[in-house]
Amino acid sequence: RCGGELTFPRDSDYCGCGPNLMHCYRERKQFFDHVSSAQDELLDTIAYYVANDAPISTLFTTNATIRDKNVEFAYQRWRVHSGEISSVPDYRTFEKPKVPVARAEDFEGQHSGVLTMVHMISRADAPRAHMRDMSSMLWCTDIEAQSRNIETSEILSAAGGSTDLRQGEAWQELAQKPICSDCHARLDYSARFFEGMPNSKYGAYYVQPKSFDKTEVGKLYMANHRDLRGTDDRSPAGFGRLAVAQPEFHRCVTKRIVRHVFGRWKPVDATVPNRVLEAAAGGSFRGTFRAAALEFLKERARLDGASSDSRPPEVAGAATTTTTGK
Repeated sequence: RCGGELTFPRDSDYCGCGPNLMHCYRERKQFFDHVSSAQDELLDTIAYYVANDAPISTLFTTNATIRDKNVEFAYQRWRVHSGEISSVPDYRTFEKPKVPVARAEDFEGQHSGVLTMVHMISRADAPRAHMRDMSSMLWCTDIEAQSRNIETSEILSAAGGSTDLRQGEAWQELAQKPICSDCHARLDYSARFFEGMPNSKYGAYYVQPKSFDKTEVGKLYMANHRDLRGTDDRSPAGFGRLAVAQPEFHRCVTKRIVRHVFGRWKPVDATVPNRVLEAAAGGSFRGTFRAAALEFLKERARLDGASSDSRPPEVAGAATTTTTGK
């Protein structure tokens, strides 16, 4: 209880008296209403940029989003945490826009598309966990597969005795060690772009700490500590610009779109994603979906001439429907 009022979520360090009272909710329903609003910000913003045939990279680099009053309330709390304002204004007067509008920034580059949306930064409780999710989303990396054969004792030894590894301790050592570099060079140098993003149980907000070194340049590594891909401002926007410039980004997005278009039926020709990527030229969602759909029709037409025994039933049926126009 705080001031005699029951707060939610219970059993949480971030909901309490003083400034942290901002992160409390009256009851479970209000909490989940705000969770739903954060999800809607993601979906509504994606829908807008897809409908307007924007480049795929826009989703990961833009400041502007479509959000309701609950999400705006969350971003206003960031301003309180940074010291920009002393209290949260009446968020209930905020009207959900029909087009994306910019989010307030405490410093230039604070926002970078979905990477700093409330829903995204609420998903994990530590810097490395955030970067694991972002790495998978942006480049289709499989960190669990990469680290499957590495023992905990090996990690602790490489970290020089540090124990709070989840919160980012010993990041420089792990990023350089041969046994760890394949993941940690990418994860830990990337996390430097988001310094100030807290453990999500203390609140879904992101502000730069007072100790932030503005002279440090952000670096993006991919395969290991020898695979430096580029440098930019050490901010989420700097990371976003570097992330979408990598060939892995376009391959990853294309692969997912092809998988979506083809459904459960995997293309017989393994070069389909590459052809879609080349046809779309790293462009918009619509362009990539269009290229994937054309490849799907080509695959279906090619199989249409094969024996029915060699085709999956759903493909044979779809091909018949298309041919007859019924």
